[in-house]
Amino acid sequence: MGALDGFYSTWNKARETFGQGVPTDGSQFDHSSELLNMKASVEAAAPDDRWQGSGASAYAAANKEHAQVYEKLADLDRKMAAEVKNAANVVSTGRTNLDTTKGWVESMVSSLPATSEQDRERKLIPIAREGINKVNNIVNSATDEMRTIQGRVTGYKGEYEQLTNQKFAPGGDKDGEKDEEQRSGLMGEEGTAEEPGRAEEDVRDTIEGDPQAADRVAEVINSLTDDQLNGAEPLSDTQKQVLDQIRQQTSDMSIQDLSEVDRKLGENKGLLTNAFQVLSDPDVKIPLEKNVPGPFADLGVDDVPGGKWALPDSVRETLESPAIERIPDWTGEGNSYYKLTNESDLRALTEMVAAGDERFQNGSYLDGGLMSKATEILDASSNPGLAATHEFDGVMQDIFKAAGRDEIVNHELLTGNFSYNTLGEPRDLVPGDNGAKFLDNLTRYHWEDNGVAARTLTDWIDDSANGRDPVLNRLAGESAHRIADYLGDNRDQLMRGIGTPGTWNPDLIRGYAEALAPYQESIIGDRREAPPGFDLLDGQRQGDYSQARNIFEILNGDPEAAKYFNSRAYEKILEYQQSTSELIAEGRPPNGSDLGHAGRMLGVLNEAVDRAGIDTGYDLRKDAIA
Repeated sequence: MGALDGFYSTWNKARETFGQGVPTDGSQFDHSSELLNMKASVEAAAPDDRWQGSGASAYAAANKEHAQVYEKLADLDRKMAAEVKNAANVVSTGRTNLDTTKGWVESMVSSLPATSEQDRERKLIPIAREGINKVNNIVNSATDEMRTIQGRVTGYKGEYEQLTNQKFAPGGDKDGEKDEEQRSGLMGEEGTAEEPGRAEEDVRDTIEGDPQAADRVAEVINSLTDDQLNGAEPLSDTQKQVLDQIRQQTSDMSIQDLSEVDRKLGENKGLLTNAFQVLSDPDVKIPLEKNVPGPFADLGVDDVPGGKWALPDSVRETLESPAIERIPDWTGEGNSYYKLTNESDLRALTEMVAAGDERFQNGSYLDGGLMSKATEILDASSNPGLAATHEFDGVMQDIFKAAGRDEIVNHELLTGNFSYNTLGEPRDLVPGDNGAKFLDNLTRYHWEDNGVAARTLTDWIDDSANGRDPVLNRLAGESAHRIADYLGDNRDQLMRGIGTPGTWNPDLIRGYAEALAPYQESIIGDRREAPPGFDLLDGQRQGDYSQARNIFEILNGDPEAAKYFNSRAYEKILEYQQSTSELIAEGRPPNGSDLGHAGRMLGVLNEAVDRAGIDTGYDLRKDAIA
């Protein structure tokens, strides 16, 4: 699937969300004039001077109440009609903005100069990404407006229900009694989490520190299966109820308050974070509101993709605000400095994510937003003066260790490309300029912990390359290819001067070595069993394997990385040689490809070892044979 396919897929789904036909303007729902006429008729029946006494007084009071009911109903009818019109305007505006965005993308595409297919696809990616961002913003804005409208409508519904208890209101006391019986019946006797109303109570009690309620809520959240988390299966009604209550009841809580609740949950610490991961995962369809009336049902807002909109306001604001700011030097001496804009909230949120279960970290806007804060800080920290202080290393490292467990977010960071979920829908989780620029900042920065936390971003690649999940298998290949491409292209910049990445960040280089080891055959041009996502490196079509030599040389800059990577290379050389020997033993002609690949692997390895100035050949051969 190409970049434009991803944009059009997103655009079409968004357009479907806004429905077809002319939106209802609400005029047919406004019966206020009829209700006011009824009010006038009731008032006309008020007792006059011909009827005196207590009975007349009681009737007059009841008549007045009756008239007031009609007046209030008329007012509510006008308000409801106005909200329907507001909703129609949201729909119309959304459709117009979507058409404008589509036109912008197509205009940008048509302005691209003629070039190769590969180069054209590369240039289409930022256009498609910006288009998807615009579409997401349109949908999120419409969703927020609809939520506001729905809040007012819910309030009006409550006023309607209050009027039904008025003495002369339609339905009278019997309807009120019937409603109470229905509510009692829905609540049931057992008090299980599946019962309507119990989710609201359990979530409220969990936030207030009730451990038994927290156990029940945790049981529901932990019941989500892997298929549900990747969007292959829908959530159950119980799961929807609990998630929706967590969303609603935490929406206006500060990060510090959320952190305090999290710390008091004891064995269930991380519960709220797990819920936030699910709520902000676009692969999972979550409820926006239950029993949405009128025009909202046509918009399909009962079950919508998770996103930043479902996170607490304080969390969303932290993720969307700049993480770091430069304070100019007003003295004229050139000593400007940087500070984190909201360090306490950023640290508290990172701690909450770290306490969560990584099983729920499957490409969420929570992880993506948090990682984007780390990239902002890292980009600013490339300033030589700031880099020397290591002032913000701790914040970045904590974020890497927490949100860096999300493989899908890591893929976006490392490649600069959005990925696709199991339904073929694009994700765009990490705003900012990622890919090569991020890798350059990550690799060149002299990490105080030698790159231990930073390698979290690549530790998943080796496992996923050999795993059974085809989606992660492909994402691992694409991520490894971008790392290989970066190292191959930047050898001169990385290996000149004092020290190398292997001496600055030995643990990060060890992470690169483990990530690239499964792709060594492709690195030296053996494409017979090409791994998913790992394309040819630059120059390989023309027989140029300088990138392979550069990769091997940089990874030989740390002894442990060299031992691991070179041992794996020798194992593959032996496999090539063994395959040739078996063919000869069977009386068949040897496979020239195996011999050629064995020779190329050995040549690249020996040259890299020589250029790196190390002598590990004997030990590496011994390790490979053992």
